[in-house]
Amino acid sequence: MKKTRAFFLFVLLAIFISPAAAVSTKGGIKLGLNFSNFPKVAGEIDWQVKTGFVAGGCLSFNLFEFLAIQPELLFSWKGAQNREETSEQIYEQVISLTYIDIPVLVKLTLPLDSKYRPFVYAGPYVGLKLSATSRITVESVSDYIDQETKLDSAKTWDRGLVYGGGIQMTLTGGTFVLEARYALSSASVFNVGAEKKNKVVSILVGAQF
Repeated sequence: MKKTRAFFLFVLLAIFISPAAAVSTKGGIKLGLNFSNFPKVAGEIDWQVKTGFVAGGCLSFNLFEFLAIQPELLFSWKGAQNREETSEQIYEQVISLTYIDIPVLVKLTLPLDSKYRPFVYAGPYVGLKLSATSRITVESVSDYIDQETKLDSAKTWDRGLVYGGGIQMTLTGGTFVLEARYALSSASVFNVGAEKKNKVVSILVGAQF
C-alpha cells in the first residue's frame, strides 16, 4: 500500500509541475482496443487474451520542441479469459476488470518531417478499479451454467509502467495520432491467489487540438 501511495504521489507531482515548466500545451482525445492478459505462472491457468476498449484524453506539456510530459486520463477495460473444451463440455471463464488509468509519460518526438513525426514514450501509471467480475459458463449435452460474480479480492489500485510509440500526422483536417503501447502491472492486481498482473497491448487512434 505504501508503494502505491508513493507511486500515486509521484504521478500527481508530475502532473502539477509540468504546466509550470511547459513552453506550450496541447490537448487530445484517443480511443482504441486493449488486448489484455495475465502473464503465465508455473502450475497455474494459461490465461488467454481478452479484447476490450480504451478511451480518454491527454494533455501534452511541451518542455522543448521534441520533449514533452504527457499525462492522460483513460477508461480502460482489461482482464483475461480461459477456455477449455473436452468431448463432454465447454468451460469458459472471463475475468473483466475496468479501471480509470492515469499514465504520466515522457514523450520524445523525432523532428524528421513537418507532417509525419514519429514519437516514443515511457512512464508510470496508476489505475483506480471501477469494477471486477468473473463470468463462468459451462456447456454440456445435458446442462448449461452461466454465472457472474463480483471479485471482491481485486485491489482498488493498480500501478505499473507504460512503453510505446507511434506517429503524429498533420493533415488538412487537423493533427491525428496513431500509436501502440505495452503496459504491465508492477504487482498482482488481486489480494489472494496466484499472482495476476495486468499485461496489456493497446492500439489507439486520436486527434490533437
